[in-house]
Amino acid sequence: MNEKIYSWMEKTGFFGGSVQDTTHEAIDQYFTEGNFRDVLGYDDEMFASMADELNMDEIDWSRVQFLAHDVLDEWLKDVKTSQAAVIMGRRGGSRSTPAKSAAAKKRANPGLKKGREALAKLTPKQRSENARKAVKARWEKWRKERGLE
Repeated sequence: MNEKIYSWMEKTGFFGGSVQDTTHEAIDQYFTEGNFRDVLGYDDEMFASMADELNMDEIDWSRVQFLAHDVLDEWLKDVKTSQAAVIMGRRGGSRSTPAKSAAAKKRANPGLKKGREALAKLTPKQRSENARKAVKARWEKWRKERGLE
């Protein structure tokens, strides 16, 4: 995917912003100099900076439309893939139903039971020590993420 075109499309509100119709026909109507000047309020300075971002001397609208079509194809493919994954409950969230919830409650979970038993056997001093270790680990992770070590 052309990341520069994609970020430009996002910046100008093509994906869910001012445009609700994310189709190839919408690209041809949306990506025109007139639309950017009249609707989005772009001026010559903004066009120059966008041309610079896209490695063009001057914005070639037919080339921009061509690249935007490619980006849209990949974006639509990703959207369909993520929607299918959601429906199948593998990625991006699962579809919970009353039947699934009831089945999950009936299923045995020996690991949970054993963990609760082990936790109940701990002394207050052991619980305190475990909590202290957990706080220290979280703090070290936070410092490492920010490059403070």
